[in-house]
Amino acid sequence: SHSVSLTEAMASGVVPIVTNVGGNRYIVDEDTGYLIDYPVEVEQVASLLRNLYVNRDKLRKKSIAARSRALDQFNIQKTLTELTKIYEELES
Repeated sequence: SHSVSLTEAMASGVVPIVTNVGGNRYIVDEDTGYLIDYPVEVEQVASLLRNLYVNRDKLRKKSIAARSRALDQFNIQKTLTELTKIYEELES
């Protein structure tokens, strides 16, 4: 599964904090955001947010990396090319 809203947010420079379920682990890595355990522990998220609030440089670097990954890996042209390959393989 692929969360379009996740990649749209990343393309806008949002640093994702998402659960480590479904396709999230294929989109977000340690350079671009945060994968947290499910079920979510509120204190873990609060601690992470406090850390990012204090360390703005880290947040900025992850924001740039998230945007770059989204634009490079999940842009519309690349997505269409990959989907076309899949459909062509199904036809044969």
